[in-house]
Amino acid sequence: MIGDEECAIEFGFTPSVLRAWREYDRVAGNTAFIQTQRKDKEQSKVHDMKTLKTSVTYLAAVLTTTALCHSTLQAQTVLDPAWRVGAVDTNKPGFLYSYFSNNNGNNTGNTIERAENDLAGLATDSAGNLLPNLGDPTVVGPAIGEAAPANPTNGVLFFEITNVINLSKVDQDARGNFTPDELMPGVSATESTDGQAIEFFTYLTLPVGTNIMGVNSDDGFQTTSGPNPRDAFGRVVLGEYIGGRGAADTWFTNVVTQAGTYPFRTVWENGGGDANVEWFTVTVTADSTNRTLINDIAGGGVPAHRALERRRHRPLRGLGEDRPGRDGRGLQVPGHDPWPTSRPQGIVG
Repeated sequence: MIGDEECAIEFGFTPSVLRAWREYDRVAGNTAFIQTQRKDKEQSKVHDMKTLKTSVTYLAAVLTTTALCHSTLQAQTVLDPAWRVGAVDTNKPGFLYSYFSNNNGNNTGNTIERAENDLAGLATDSAGNLLPNLGDPTVVGPAIGEAAPANPTNGVLFFEITNVINLSKVDQDARGNFTPDELMPGVSATESTDGQAIEFFTYLTLPVGTNIMGVNSDDGFQTTSGPNPRDAFGRVVLGEYIGGRGAADTWFTNVVTQAGTYPFRTVWENGGGDANVEWFTVTVTADSTNRTLINDIAGGGVPAHRALERRRHRPLRGLGEDRPGRDGRGLQVPGHDPWPTSRPQGIVG
């Protein structure tokens, strides 16, 4: 069973919220009864639950209650409308994917800090020497093509994925909620997969309302949003699991007050052993719990895009926009100088 009534009361939730919480407990596949401890009696009573239509208000309260009492379902965050970005490039669905792997004993801790260091090219051995990326740029998996070799050697491998995040270190594996799994791009066939780190970056188009997201991972992960989720000072943590585990879910919620497209980033890590990751949304009703992979458009998933639409700028007068070697803004094109020895008077640059 998820928690107890005393936990909810401690956080000040009303009887209607407690009823919703009980219904969520049933829907989530737990016991169909709630045992309420009465403080004035030693014995307890078991009450049958009645079907309850779960509204968004109830659901948000339910998730918040459970998040406060339990680690596998985490509290909701309101997405700031100021984080919204411009139009996405509809020709580039999916995710940007960065990969690092090195099984040095100093690089197998199950922490997001370790994963961030890997992705920043800062992974080191016990003596402080930088570790090379042992990933294979030719292992494509569901990516659109091979990555360039890591440059420098301690850098990451960059791939692009156009569909969904349902990955394992073994192709066609059967871990998590969605099977079969696809092979993680960059996984070496000859090197150990211990000490892995992956960054998924995307833009998600979300409607107004409360969204439940989930990550099924082996091992840890952290999902963030914000004006710049790649900036440690410009992101907000939405959900995370820190530590080692087998394939398991962590759910978390976010509230959208203004519809639009928001930047999202998930960092995943594997310290050792098996490895998988899924990124999805969850719909909970009185009768069912449904998971849908992000960007599974055919299945009703949230649209994900890996790039924004490029804006065309109107040429500015007076900046030499008509001169050879200038771009649409009148700026010098690198490597192109039509007047290498002299320039007409009145033109700077």
